[in-house]
Amino acid sequence: MASVLRILAVLLFFCVAVLPAAGQGYPFFVQPMSVQDVRVIADELDLAREQRVALLSRYEAYNFAFEELQEKDVKAVMDHLMDLVTRVQWWEGQVEIPSRKEIMDLVQKSLRAIHAFGRIDDEFFEGIVPLLGESQLIRLDQEQQRRALARLSRLHRNIVGEINEGASPDLFGIMRRIDVDGEVEILVDEILADHARKLLSALNRFELAAVEAIEKLLDEVDRLGLRDMDMASMMQFFGDQARQEELKSLFDVLSKPLQEKAALVSRENRRAWTALMDVLPADQAADLRVRFVQSGYREVGQEVRGVRGRLAKLKKRLGDTPEAGDVGVEIDELDEKWANLVPPYVSAIDDRNKYRTMAQLEGDVSTGADSRIEQLEARRSKIVEKAEALLAAYDEDEDEDSESGALAKGGGGGGSKAVSSKDAVTKMKVAPLDAEKVANFGRWLGADDATIGMMQVMHSDYVAKSNAMLEKRGREAIADDQSRSEDESWLDRRIRWRGLREDAATSLDALESGLFNDLALALPEEIDRERVERVRAAMERSRRRARAAWGDWRSQSPESSIDLTAVVLAIDPSQLDESERIAVLNGLLGYEADVEPLVEELGERIEVTQKLEEKLWSKKADKYDPEIRAAMRSRLERRREATMEISNNLATLNRDVSEFVISEVSDQAALVLRDAYERSAYPDIFEDERSVDPVVEQVLKVELDPEQRQKIETHAGEYHQAWMGLTRLMVETRRNRPPGRMFPPTRERMETELRMERLKYRRSQLDERALVQLELLLEPWQVAAIPALGGPGSDDDDLKGGDDS
Repeated sequence: MASVLRILAVLLFFCVAVLPAAGQGYPFFVQPMSVQDVRVIADELDLAREQRVALLSRYEAYNFAFEELQEKDVKAVMDHLMDLVTRVQWWEGQVEIPSRKEIMDLVQKSLRAIHAFGRIDDEFFEGIVPLLGESQLIRLDQEQQRRALARLSRLHRNIVGEINEGASPDLFGIMRRIDVDGEVEILVDEILADHARKLLSALNRFELAAVEAIEKLLDEVDRLGLRDMDMASMMQFFGDQARQEELKSLFDVLSKPLQEKAALVSRENRRAWTALMDVLPADQAADLRVRFVQSGYREVGQEVRGVRGRLAKLKKRLGDTPEAGDVGVEIDELDEKWANLVPPYVSAIDDRNKYRTMAQLEGDVSTGADSRIEQLEARRSKIVEKAEALLAAYDEDEDEDSESGALAKGGGGGGSKAVSSKDAVTKMKVAPLDAEKVANFGRWLGADDATIGMMQVMHSDYVAKSNAMLEKRGREAIADDQSRSEDESWLDRRIRWRGLREDAATSLDALESGLFNDLALALPEEIDRERVERVRAAMERSRRRARAAWGDWRSQSPESSIDLTAVVLAIDPSQLDESERIAVLNGLLGYEADVEPLVEELGERIEVTQKLEEKLWSKKADKYDPEIRAAMRSRLERRREATMEISNNLATLNRDVSEFVISEVSDQAALVLRDAYERSAYPDIFEDERSVDPVVEQVLKVELDPEQRQKIETHAGEYHQAWMGLTRLMVETRRNRPPGRMFPPTRERMETELRMERLKYRRSQLDERALVQLELLLEPWQVAAIPALGGPGSDDDDLKGGDDS
């Protein structure tokens, strides 16, 4: 069966390549140039500020052209892809092999989209030409070649790298992380320019071979009659031993052109790498060697990097002692021997990977290079063993130190791993109220500054007790975990940890209740005690709802697990006048009456669902008859649907009451309330926030002339408005996501997720563009004072892009 899946992978490679990549960038198998890509081009061309401003303007036109392409070619591919994915659902036992026309149409649409990207890229580079001087035009051609390769990286290069690991290294990305200068830089540029031309040719040849292989595979699908088979017939067909041997032979024939073309890419990578090694100084060559091996030939560096790192740490620990000198000699000797080992090892791997039959891939038959690789593995092992022999005595002392440290930090328990206080507390998945929330509670209650100060003193005592309790329980739970048998099932472990966390949360509830009792006794008489109790009840209910979300996350919408009263009372109400505060609190009265029974019912339904899940997933379930298991699964789905119904009711209640409360306050206060609600309901939309606001704050602290300050403040306002607009679209997209499963995917869910990824990409590009625009408004000495814009403390690698090997 494995051989069959390998063959089918050739058929589906255009389809599946895009899906795992979603979330890493734009959700398509070609990525448009990002702001950072354009910034790298500007750095490589050494553009002046005026040129950079003009380049950014050209990039705006590029984005507009890309959006048009998205609505035509890209949309056609994604629509076609979703049709096929929703129909070919192996996981549900549904087998519907698409027709030859449908598959080839998808392939051709995909290639047209890739070529359309190329035309837009070329127009962008042509538009740059009038901005440049003669020397910059030479570098522009190199940058255009690099972009052409980047355009093929997600689909072509990833697939070629899966076939032949030597095709994976990205020498352009690697060299952007290695500093070279003077004449060496000129030589490196010449090598990479030649490498770009040859690599593009090799990848294009692979593309032609892949299309031809798909057509030949479709011929075989028709010849074997697979389209007319149901799932049972297909499984029986593939289960025949003689048929499997026939399919292996078919794989050998169909995959040979692809393997050979992938080998061309690998060979070109190795040729260019060797040329770069010949011109780089020793330190840079050593850096390149490590990065190249790590990104394409990991087995060559296996164990070597680890033992070298341990030697380096040991040398640092020994300081200026003679022993440190001995360790340094060992490091130099290891580096020299490994450097001599790498070229023949990489060459042997390339020879092995030129072409392998199914039998060779499965290890039944050796390749001509296997004996060479075994000899080189033995040489590598000797290098590692020699270094480990030196480490042995020191490691023994270090292990004793580590064990002592673990005992000191872990509070006992022989052999247990060191656990920090923070880690122990985090393991319990609950946290005490923070000080700012307590202060805001006081403000809602009408407390003055002196009273709020007293509340925070009480809060400090509560936090100390809570963290001590959670740390103690966390350490005990971790120690218990480490002492248990490895035979414990994942289900038993899940149930045990859920119980431990429930107990910790209950104890925290008791401490929190004590805090509110103390507050009720200490607060001035004019503060309504009923309001204090409402706050306490909201906090307890909020934690209870969060615990319910642990238990059955699949059956809950994101808006259902938050408590509206807890969210609102955690906001600083200083922007609301007294009448608005009263309106908000009154609006929450009805909510609290309606939400409590729904929360109770949700908890009961989740508990019932969990018990059925545990029966179905336990070891005893294997003893049930298939009919009984099927009935249990059906019952479980019905219970999940019932749970989802209550969850949706809670989400609707949250949404309706929040909109009512927001309508009762001023526009400015409404923005604060809405933002707090959405951040609580959809934390994942905000968790990767890369807001430019902190950078603007740093910029405004720098000495600026009045014109600069005005432009920066205007730019910041425009950015913030655009950021919130995109974020609001993301919230609405998530809120309107159709109910139902994500796997197996429905077309509606896939379309929603793709829209979310596009919005995430647009927002990330907005962030990057805003930073570049800020930089262009400043003088070089002002930029140097701000780490986020390239000043001290910035990470140049983040600006240079490329793959870190």
